[in-house]
Amino acid sequence: RVDKKPPPPPPVVLLLLLCCCCCVNTNKKMEYKALSANEFESCRELLNAFYGTKHFLNCCSFANCEETAEEFTELYRNHPKALESCIIALDTRANNVVCGCIRLFIDEIPRSKADDFLHVPEKDECYVGTVCVSERARGKGVGTRLLEEAETFARKYQKTRLGLEVLNGNPAERLYRRFGFEPVEE
Repeated sequence: RVDKKPPPPPPVVLLLLLCCCCCVNTNKKMEYKALSANEFESCRELLNAFYGTKHFLNCCSFANCEETAEEFTELYRNHPKALESCIIALDTRANNVVCGCIRLFIDEIPRSKADDFLHVPEKDECYVGTVCVSERARGKGVGTRLLEEAETFARKYQKTRLGLEVLNGNPAERLYRRFGFEPVEE
């Protein structure tokens, strides 16, 4: 006997309309900044470890997302402006280990070929491609602060919308809704 599994629920598309106010979180244990060459390897390792976990609930195989060090750095070396679109959280108590990362996409900054499967942002939109926080940093405000940094980045480029997609059942959906994202019809 073969039982058919029901199809997975469709992803929820969440959208945040940006207003003029901004929240400030002063977590002294973490430093939040744009990615630099010094953190390439640590950030790539965090992302690749994250892509292989249950916390990465996506519509595609995580195997399509893993990048070699060369593939990961190629975009950033060829397009230095892309560095600021990857914001990292460094744990200053643990030799500045990357413990969180948010990858953002806007139409003005090129994307890597590995990101071709992601949503292409509209002119007024900053799209959150990935939010990832290491196991040991979860529940400490790192995800919220990364979203605040994304909001700041979007405003810098005069974007009025911050968008992302999340599958139903992903634990991060609670964070996104708390931050102010609301489901939209696509």
